[in-house]
Amino acid sequence: MGQWRFVSVAGTAVRAVGRKQPYLKFEESKNSVTGYTGCNRLSGRYTADESALMFQQVVSTRMACIGDSYEQQVLEVLNSATGYKIVDHELHLLGSDGTLAILTRPHQEQTTQKKPAEE
Repeated sequence: MGQWRFVSVAGTAVRAVGRKQPYLKFEESKNSVTGYTGCNRLSGRYTADESALMFQQVVSTRMACIGDSYEQQVLEVLNSATGYKIVDHELHLLGSDGTLAILTRPHQEQTTQKKPAEE
């Protein structure tokens, strides 16, 4: 339901951390977002319309991160995002400097959507 996996952040490819890929999961009925940064879980709220997308009250667990993690980059994206667009089943999170991150849905969930949380 509304889950998107990070494939790039700031133009750099995102790889799985262990067995898990950093992701965001949008729950439209509650305007809430949960996810995984590559080290810690996160949760917060979001507002979206046809092209604007902003995250608020994002918090994460505080486990120590060993090895590579995308935690800082993911949190920076969420703090900087002001919009989005969907291109070929990819969710592009946008900021004042252009595309901040690109996310994709699992193949079986891909549809042509207008909002990140719609199914």
